[in-house]
Amino acid sequence: MVRQPAFVFRLSAAAAFVLALLLLLQAPLAAAEPARRFISDAADEAIAAMVEPGLSEREREQRVRALLNEHFAVEEIARFVLGRHWPRATEAERREYLRLFEDIIVFAYIDRFDRFTGESMTVGRVTPTGLPDEVVVQTEFSQPRGTRPVQVGWRLRETDTGFEIIDVVVENVSMSQTQRSEFASVVRRSGGRIEGLLAEMRAMLERFRSS
Repeated sequence: MVRQPAFVFRLSAAAAFVLALLLLLQAPLAAAEPARRFISDAADEAIAAMVEPGLSEREREQRVRALLNEHFAVEEIARFVLGRHWPRATEAERREYLRLFEDIIVFAYIDRFDRFTGESMTVGRVTPTGLPDEVVVQTEFSQPRGTRPVQVGWRLRETDTGFEIIDVVVENVSMSQTQRSEFASVVRRSGGRIEGLLAEMRAMLERFRSS
């Protein structure tokens, strides 16, 4: 048997690595344009639904709730945010927590649209996360009066029925991770009781409703 030079083995190993990398990236790269279109269409849909003149508060709430559940993995995000406290919560506490979590997001988005001043969104690159069927779509939001644009990344998972948003990263800060830390701090201040977090969430929701 002919003994091949070491550089041949090194070259073969490098080629195998490149091939494996290409295979890993193939699915995210193939999903790049559909992922961009998903985010662009979702933004257009949200703006069109919310800036329509003459909408009642009830209609606005219904529209935001429908868009939220259509595009976001709400329950999965909520469970991630509660973290290690989820298994400790009772069934009643879990149900109320999920309801409050969704309501707070709905009213937070309504509040954001109330302050909408015509910012435009530019959809940029799509990058893989390293996890199967997940990509991050980078976007840039213009700001009024020439201030620096805001960088927002949308972490998407591709499912059998399309994409869903599983996290939003604003200026390299994960909103899910930030909320998780804040909720954990509230539970800790409440002596480890989930009820303490629920009470604060009720108060937060009431502030949104009253404003």
